[in-house]
Amino acid sequence: MILVIIAVASVGSFQVWNRPIWESATSVYSTTSFPTTISSSTLQTSISSTSIYYPPTQWISIRKLQTLGYYESLLVRNGTQPYQLLGEQLRQLPDITNASAVAQVAYLALNATNPEVKEAFTLMMQGGTSNPNDFQYPIPSYNTELEVLYWLACQNQFKRDDTLALAIAMDNGIWVTMGDKEVIASVRNDTINLLTFLRETNQLQEQEGYYPLESYPLEAKIVLGWTGGESPDAAKSHALSLFLGKQLDLKSYHWDFTSVDTYRNMQAFMMNPNSSIPLLSKSALWTLHDLNVYFQYNGPHWVYTLHGGPSQTVVVDGESMSNWEYGSTNYCFSRFLSTGIVYGVSYDHLPFIDSLLKSVGIASTHVYLTSAHTPSNQSLNDFNIVYVPETRVWVGDPSVIMNGASEGTKWVPGAVNESHLVLFKPPVDQAEYLTGMAQDRIKEDHCPDVDFCDMIYPEYSNAYTSILGTSYEKGIPFNTMKADVTGGMPTLSFKIDGYGRDWVNFTAIMSKGPTNSVPGKDLEALYAVADASYLYVMIKLYGPPDPSNKYIFPLDLTGTGKWDYSIGFSNNSVWMYNLQGIPNNQWPDSRLSTPDAIYAVGAVAEIAIPLQDIGNPTKITIADLWLNSPNVTVDDFGTSASVSFIIGPTTTNSGGIPTLQMKQWLLYSGPTSRVY
Repeated sequence: MILVIIAVASVGSFQVWNRPIWESATSVYSTTSFPTTISSSTLQTSISSTSIYYPPTQWISIRKLQTLGYYESLLVRNGTQPYQLLGEQLRQLPDITNASAVAQVAYLALNATNPEVKEAFTLMMQGGTSNPNDFQYPIPSYNTELEVLYWLACQNQFKRDDTLALAIAMDNGIWVTMGDKEVIASVRNDTINLLTFLRETNQLQEQEGYYPLESYPLEAKIVLGWTGGESPDAAKSHALSLFLGKQLDLKSYHWDFTSVDTYRNMQAFMMNPNSSIPLLSKSALWTLHDLNVYFQYNGPHWVYTLHGGPSQTVVVDGESMSNWEYGSTNYCFSRFLSTGIVYGVSYDHLPFIDSLLKSVGIASTHVYLTSAHTPSNQSLNDFNIVYVPETRVWVGDPSVIMNGASEGTKWVPGAVNESHLVLFKPPVDQAEYLTGMAQDRIKEDHCPDVDFCDMIYPEYSNAYTSILGTSYEKGIPFNTMKADVTGGMPTLSFKIDGYGRDWVNFTAIMSKGPTNSVPGKDLEALYAVADASYLYVMIKLYGPPDPSNKYIFPLDLTGTGKWDYSIGFSNNSVWMYNLQGIPNNQWPDSRLSTPDAIYAVGAVAEIAIPLQDIGNPTKITIADLWLNSPNVTVDDFGTSASVSFIIGPTTTNSGGIPTLQMKQWLLYSGPTSRVY
């Protein structure tokens, strides 16, 4: 319920990509055939000083193709959710004929190593079917988000744990729900092209030493996959909330949906090596800041057209309209390319900046700031926020956040007069997503006229969620944002994949020099942190971990030196002992079940232990780490160390909106009041 602001220094010069995308972008997958076995293809990685290791990409391949019914039954017979529902809803799709595509979907679901895959399928099963009572015309009775995923699988080879494909499908089902036949055909092509574009962008990020978007958490990918801007609310006569009584037509869809062609042109603009003002930095926040400076209101490239600005009537695609709140980033950017200037207000500026950022793989959405202590919740400001992968937080540009609508309405973090923050949400959960806006339009005398009908402040809408906060001073941390984008399911702050990429900004709590002559059996360092849901541990060795290794560490949860639990894991099993009431160095006869622990051994050994499995402690000390191989201790650190909480019970994070909180807001939180 917070927004954190990071202090920004003066604008400096930054390294930019040195060529347009199409000079080096190549397809990283085949759309014409499937390999005959599970394969790994290593993308070129020219990583700079960050020394981040990116594992080989594992592509889902079909060894022996079975019938459609085989894969559907495989999911249904699983007997657990969301897989049973997935199998049942696949059977309901109207155009399902491609067994290879269904096989990919089934493999993606049943063989996931990233828990966000299961989470995405759960959200899709819950939110991919709209309520027919919301519309005055027949809508599909099947899951339209699942249909988009099926289309993607028909034309693309999926990766293992392909949350990018899942996110694009979750974002774009609503167009299929509301669109006519022409729209549905266009959505199929557009989403396929969007996945191709984002995969190419990911490859360029890897080659140039940027954090690749494929490493982002689920909610950041969902933000990336939404290309509709503010079209649910503000898009002239093409606003989605005007189409509850009639089907969405192709012209309105093309008006609302930012095309891949626009993204490619934006990317070329952002990466132009001949630009006198570099706009792309390896820092997502600096890139946002530089865009805000370049397109500042009433600057050389953006003319603010309301509240005394040059408001006038323009003709776009044969339509006469005011020169603000267009709701079409395609139009705004084409005008910029032709004239060097954009006319509009914040409803135009926010999605315009979002799209420029997304064109280079930066996840961006926007927040509205309102006063909580005025009769009408007076609007003070609105601004973009970006995901910063290095620190796994969501932050806004403080030079924008701290400037309110006027000198008297500037927001001061920590002030007694707290402000409401309202976050825009993509339509992952379609039920009643637009009904609040439509009801509010009916109440307005001027609705559904073009100019003001697109400027609605809904009393009840699932497209927005309230976040309240002045507690954080430097952003909203990763876990906070994540929980509110997806809705509250406990998710991981660290990707447990055996590669340790998420630990680059953390310091080891135990370390030592090499003491064992056997590579892979010599401990180097232990890293550990906890958040509100998990204890995370990463173990580095000198040399690749030996397959016979077992990693064992006792936990002191009271600070008394007394062991309370012991955790152990290997490359294929995990176990735990309850040591409460038992002297140190003694062990009970039976182990505890740990079905929710997540572990992986690759270049490093990693494990995430749910805090609820160890009594939800507020303090944690790791008493030591023993390396057994196979059943004899061959190395240890011989010391103990306390574990810090990055968010949750004992400390607060002042570095941004945590991803879990952002996830909760974006994907799981309910509707909000946005009456200004």
